[in-house]
Amino acid sequence: MKRIWQFAAVIAVVLFLPSCGLLPEEEELPQAPLLRTFAAESFNEVLVTRSDMALTKTVSLTYLPVKTETIKFKVGGEYIKEVFVSVGDPVKAGDLLIELYLDDIKLRLKNAEEALTYLRLKSSHIEEDRLLALNKRKIETSNLDADAQAKELKKVEETFGALARDNADAIYIQEQRVAELTAERDKRQLRAGIDGTITYVRRVREGDMSVMGDRAVSIADSTISAFRGETDLWPYLNPGDEFAITIKKQDYAAVVADETTLGLPAQVKREGEKTYVYLILSQPDLTLSDGDRGTITVTLDTREDVLTLPSKAVTSASGQKIVYYQDEEGMKNIKAVETGLVANGLTEITSGLVEGEAVILE
Repeated sequence: MKRIWQFAAVIAVVLFLPSCGLLPEEEELPQAPLLRTFAAESFNEVLVTRSDMALTKTVSLTYLPVKTETIKFKVGGEYIKEVFVSVGDPVKAGDLLIELYLDDIKLRLKNAEEALTYLRLKSSHIEEDRLLALNKRKIETSNLDADAQAKELKKVEETFGALARDNADAIYIQEQRVAELTAERDKRQLRAGIDGTITYVRRVREGDMSVMGDRAVSIADSTISAFRGETDLWPYLNPGDEFAITIKKQDYAAVVADETTLGLPAQVKREGEKTYVYLILSQPDLTLSDGDRGTITVTLDTREDVLTLPSKAVTSASGQKIVYYQDEEGMKNIKAVETGLVANGLTEITSGLVEGEAVILE
């Protein structure tokens, strides 16, 4: 019985000791060392390729008819009788464009012109009658001495001279009358002064009246469609050079023209300073209006079949052009390059890279 109590006491001590921290803890085994790993970064890359390059600039131009005519009403308060033309119509100098009511001016002018024609014809008849009368009087006075005959012939000259003077005075008066009536008619008849195309016509409704000085019709020379621009790129635009003028998304073939060709004074041109340049459409366009705008693209420099990268892939460091690339370990690295032309978002690579090589696009 005593042994049983001793064994129980030993078991109790064993169970008690761990709770009191008197027994050594179980030793932990060391963990395996960690291995450091590198994951390759993901980059947006582009390849070095071969391309043709062009450095260009745009020049703005304005349509400028070489010759225009604006016709205004010369008299006010007169009813507009008829308009004979519309926008786009071709006209010749002298063509009737608009006519106001003339009342009886045409009839009076016609009568005055007929009277003037009669008086001018009468002058010829007076001269013919004078010659006939002189010959007749010479015959009738052939038996007289020279002095007597001269006196008789003088009387004939004086008679017909007076008739001629009176008729000349009548002609002068009638010419003034015709001129006055013609001026009255011309005030009421608007005619083209040049060959060209109608670019504007005043809208007329029944009962409309003229207003003195108001624009009635505009005409533009239809033989030449010219454009003018002011630019410092004039050394790149030489007479005879061909360009395409873009007007309202449509291209028109054009040729650079010297200002003297257009009847304009020659300009003094200094490099680096702006001056006017002129271009003429190869085929005149009658739909263009004064002030219409267009553009041309001027090529300043070109490269053919050269190595290129997007300009965003090329940067600078300490004055050196560089690119970034992904090395064999997948890390970002730097490479120096030499560059040339930069145009339209591309940069020419002259050394440091080869075709097909990949670089990082920043």
